[in-house]
Amino acid sequence: MNYKTEFYFFKEGKYQVLPDNSSSNPIYNLPKGHWLGAQATVKDFDGDGNEEIIWSYYLGGLITTADPQVDYFKLNENGVYYKVTSSFNDLDFSQDFHVHAAIDFDFDDDLDLVFKNEDTEEIKVYRNDGQGNFSHVFGNVSFGIPLTNLEKIYSVDHENDGDFDVIVEDSSGKFSFYLNQNGTYVQQFGENNPYGSLDGKDLTVSFYDVDRDGDIDALFLDEDGKAKYYENLTIDGNKPPLVIDDRAKVWLTT
Repeated sequence: MNYKTEFYFFKEGKYQVLPDNSSSNPIYNLPKGHWLGAQATVKDFDGDGNEEIIWSYYLGGLITTADPQVDYFKLNENGVYYKVTSSFNDLDFSQDFHVHAAIDFDFDDDLDLVFKNEDTEEIKVYRNDGQGNFSHVFGNVSFGIPLTNLEKIYSVDHENDGDFDVIVEDSSGKFSFYLNQNGTYVQQFGENNPYGSLDGKDLTVSFYDVDRDGDIDALFLDEDGKAKYYENLTIDGNKPPLVIDDRAKVWLTT
């Protein structure tokens, strides 16, 4: 089975694609051919204005015989991601795959990392020193967000106030929403949860400013690559985003 790596970048008002085999592709150095179960967390961890990549994948091909890995990539001066030494060596790579998410668990305005062992359900938290260096936090860590029945965590600045709010996806594809209010994550319900009507079951989910208008939109992809785009129509209000089927295909046209 062949796997294809695609990187879309925003230029001249639209998203464009660079070929996988081009050294000008910023993710050219990421491991290829290991896409079964692969996951990326892409955030600016060191505050330099560029986004880093935490990349987990199976090394060796088939999941049944391959070894799980977690790599850390930063952007160099040539605009290409390169692998750096990570602090995740105490994760158990013997057989278990790790999903991960960025969250400001200590409310110091930088993004830390949460790893979840898919087999044992064990949670490990790594604190960011603000420079993109991570250290394992030992003992029980609580930051007000339930980690049971967890599928994914998404950190976004929903209010454009400079701190990180959190969208949590559960195993059924439903989304709960937590506002960062003075160093506490407070769950929002009903109309105060603009993401509550979305359904991410069996879809690849991304929350970011798709249309570059200053608010958080949603882009969902199914396993066939068909896209569903949810546009956020207001920054200050709490109206649910508007679903525009296949609108994303316009944005992804080269």
